[in-house]
Amino acid sequence: MPTRRYRLTASTSSTSAAIDSFAVARPGTIRQISFHMHFNSITDGASVQMQVSKSAVADFSVGAGTLTPALAEFYQYGNFVTSGLDQVAGNFVVDCNDKVNVGDVLYLNVVIAGTVAILTDVLLVVEEGGS
Repeated sequence: MPTRRYRLTASTSSTSAAIDSFAVARPGTIRQISFHMHFNSITDGASVQMQVSKSAVADFSVGAGTLTPALAEFYQYGNFVTSGLDQVAGNFVVDCNDKVNVGDVLYLNVVIAGTVAILTDVLLVVEEGGS
């Protein structure tokens, strides 16, 4: 079956719901989500949480009251004990089996703690076919 790649990108220094999004062009199944992220911080204990979700609101809770469960999440944490600049980079690949339909909108939500600047790129691989 043919595959289609979708890309979500962001460069920010603040918490952002729905910082990037796209509408699915053809029905299919998400087979893989790859997170690639770099951040720098001048704050000890800085962190970045990212999620790909069908919800435009960041929701990292689990259980009752959860909005729409995220398709995938990625966390990075920086910790240093002296002053200076902390640089953290990471890649994370998630294998998936999540159905999507034409017009479904997928969002990249970001939650930041501390003084952080991030640059991120998220690639989704969708096997087209079915509904």
